[in-house]
Amino acid sequence: MPQVVVPTPDAKGNPRTWDEVFPIWNQNAEVSEWRIINSILESVAMNSRMGDKTPSQLKEILLKDIRGQIENILEENLKKLQLLDNPKINGLGFIENQEEVTSVHKEVLDKRTKVWSEYGRWAYYIDVVIDSVGDTYREYK
Repeated sequence: MPQVVVPTPDAKGNPRTWDEVFPIWNQNAEVSEWRIINSILESVAMNSRMGDKTPSQLKEILLKDIRGQIENILEENLKKLQLLDNPKINGLGFIENQEEVTSVHKEVLDKRTKVWSEYGRWAYYIDVVIDSVGDTYREYK
């Protein structure tokens, strides 16, 4: 018996589907956004079935978890490049003086940009999904 997560109604009070909330689901299966949204919806469903967190508590937990993962990825990349102890780069990969950007630093900046872009996508969709959850229920078949 799967857990069903239903979005809030539209402005007129009519029920909506998740396809109406997120039109990107109708696009190519390779688009990563729908995978992020689906993962968040699964977290909401699991919390509804086995957890006891309010939507705001669940949002906070998900954001904290994804930020921790992002920080770990950044730290691993900096260690691989042997730049973690470089005083010109702080722990999150930010270079203090942009005039001193070398090719190695550029690699750090490129990786950091990709990682923070991913974090931004997750943070955005966590907000939108949690704010759009209208109800969850178990579907009996």
